[in-house]
Amino acid sequence: MDEVIKTEFQRVKEARELEVYNEWIELTGQDGMMKTAVEKHLMEKYGIYSRSTIFRIVKRVERRMCNEQN
Repeated sequence: MDEVIKTEFQRVKEARELEVYNEWIELTGQDGMMKTAVEKHLMEKYGIYSRSTIFRIVKRVERRMCNEQN
């Protein structure tokens, strides 16, 4: 069985993390955009209280995307 069974909470969390990741990539990819300003924007928009949480979300999504490709 290769299918992973996920709870509703897991699906919602992963969807939110993907939104944060996509916006992070989009904003940090713009010329002259400061990562500190992007972090602040994402923290306010998504109710995140720690800068390190942004980095953990980005790494989790990247790891998940890498695992899905394999």
